Amino acid sequence: MLSFLRNNSVKIVYGIVISFVVTTFMGVVFFNESFQASKDIKQRQLDRQAAVATIGDIPVSQQVYLLEYRRLQASIPKDVKVNNNLLEIIQLNSLNNAIQNTLLLEIGKGQKVKATRSEVNASLYSVMDQFEVSSKKELKVAIREAGGSYESMLYQLKNDIIASKIQQSILRSVEITDLDIKNLAFKYNVKEMFVSKRTTDNVLIEEEALYKKAMDMRAKISDSTSFDHELRQIQSEYGVSKNIGTNWIRINEVLPDLA
Repeated sequence: MLSFLRNNSVKIVYGIVISFVVTTFMGVVFFNESFQASKDIKQRQLDRQAAVATIGDIPVSQQVYLLEYRRLQASIPKDVKVNNNLLEIIQLNSLNNAIQNTLLLEIGKGQKVKATRSEVNASLYSVMDQFEVSSKKELKVAIREAGGSYESMLYQLKNDIIASKIQQSILRSVEITDLDIKNLAFKYNVKEMFVSKRTTDNVLIEEEALYKKAMDMRAKISDSTSFDHELRQIQSEYGVSKNIGTNWIRINEVLPDLA
């Protein structure tokens, strides 16, 4: 045994050194991955706490919402008087835009889309124009005076670039067929009839019973020569709401399954 160790001492030493290096390297990689995962979980928890809304488990951060709110607010002409109705519209559209950007960003993260330095620098020029400054140094001062953080702005800017890339990718993947173009020239008169999920005693109707009721009404309407006459009969028989909406719509404006 001693003879074997003497004859192979150099190989053994090399083996120990290589094993030590590999083990150390793997330990560092594992630690970094664990640390990053822990950091991501902690950040997600903080995002949920500060979220204005959630899409399943995905938080829509207050920062994204406020950014969209400021963008829409800045787009309003100075001579337009801002009243409560307009503020509500701005808030709703800001939330919709924030939700859309959050979903696009999640797709971007899943696909590991990155914002390049040149893209970030190009976007920074538009931010400088908004703050009416000519350098990054002046921009940092302007953002700080406005109560913001340059680092947060930069982080959001990168996210915007990623979301924009995904949006453009989705738009490029959409194909317009000859039928789509043809349907643009036609509008259809659609009448809607709403069936309540509850009885007159405010008791929730079972889904199977509600489905049977709706299909029965559909059959009666389909077999009738007069849509309006059959609706009146159904209203009388089932106590369905008389608020029947009539709208002109294009077939492209409804969900494909419904169309």
